Amino acid sequence: MPAMPVGPAQQPAPAAQPALISVEQAIAAAQKQHPGSTVKDIDMEGKHGIVVYEIELESGWREYKVKVDAATGKVLTSRFEGIAWFD
Repeated sequence: MPAMPVGPAQQPAPAAQPALISVEQAIAAAQKQHPGSTVKDIDMEGKHGIVVYEIELESGWREYKVKVDAATGKVLTSRFEGIAWFD
């Protein structure tokens, strides 16, 4: 049996992209974990269909890395990275 052409009405709808929170919202969520900290770096990355903000914070001499779910704003991980050395 020959393949039937797929018309526009028969094509599957594209998967809906989740609404992403803003950079400011991600920073606020991260800083709730470490009040008084400042942002050193921020990146957005996606793995396995999940987009996260990876935020590096400094608080005094301490450095932290916080991952925030870009769809929900939930903090996924927050860990101490070490002592900040000044050059």
